[in-house]
Parts: sequence; C-alpha cells; structure tokens
Amino acid sequence: MSDLEYLMARFQGISQRGKLKDAKFCSAVNETCGDCLSFYVAVDKKNNIKDVKFEGMGCALSQVTADLIAKHLIGKNIKDIKNLTFEKAVKVVGVTPTPGRAKCIVTSLNALKQLTNEKPKSKATKKAKVTKTNKKSKINKRSKKVSKKTKN
Repeated sequence: MSDLEYLMARFQGISQRGKLKDAKFCSAVNETCGDCLSFYVAVDKKNNIKDVKFEGMGCALSQVTADLIAKHLIGKNIKDIKNLTFEKAVKVVGVTPTPGRAKCIVTSLNALKQLTNEKPKSKATKKAKVTKTNKKSKINKRSKKVSKKTKN
C-alpha cells in the first residue's frame, strides 16, 4: 500500500473529529497552506488525558495526523505532550512526509504544545510603559506640517 493509499484509507476512518465540553482548547494554523486545527483535550484532576477531539480543515495528512495523535495521547499525562517530537509524531502517523509536507504534521504539534506552556511563577507582571520619544513626536509634528502644506 502506498503512502497515499494509506492516508486516504485513514482519512475515511477518522474517529476523533468533534468537540468536547469542559476541555482544554488549543489551535494552530499552517500559514504555508492554510491547514487549521483545533483540539479539545479533556483531563482529569491529575492531568491525565481522558479524551481528545479535534476540528479542522486541511489536507489528508494534517487531518490524519490530528486523528492519530489525538488517539495516541488518550491515557497519557498532559505533561507527555512536551516529549512529543516531530520524529515521534511521524512514527505515530506511519508516513514520512516530504520536506514540503512536514508542516502538515507539525501543525498538530504546534497546537498541542500550547497546553504545556508554563504559567508565570507570580501573578505580578510588569507592564511596558509606552512613551513617545522626542524623535517620534518631532516626526509627527513634521508630517502634520507637510500634510497642511499639501492641502493648501
């Protein structure tokens, strides 16, 4: 069976498509081709993954990857997502993509990795103070003068 035949057979048998209530949400878009994926990950109190569903549009490779990765994660801990590499994802999917199609697999990883971002250690955050520099305000004054002259 060729990779294309395998992907098409898997594409027709996708089982993890859908939404979950009371689940963690993450999404990603492959800006190269427009594939977009959203994942819903239900976890228990110990952060063990109870179920994973996804929604999205894109090529067969991106959809099959999302489905197989979703199945692969059920029963694991959400921290295990940190260890999910491109190479491991390729093994789960069962197809080695061409360099141009690697992003079709990476889109699922990019979405799911959002769930493992560590939160800031303190609630206090520093806000950047936005101020105009003298140089910018001089440029703004000059541009206003120029626009007044061109209007007259």
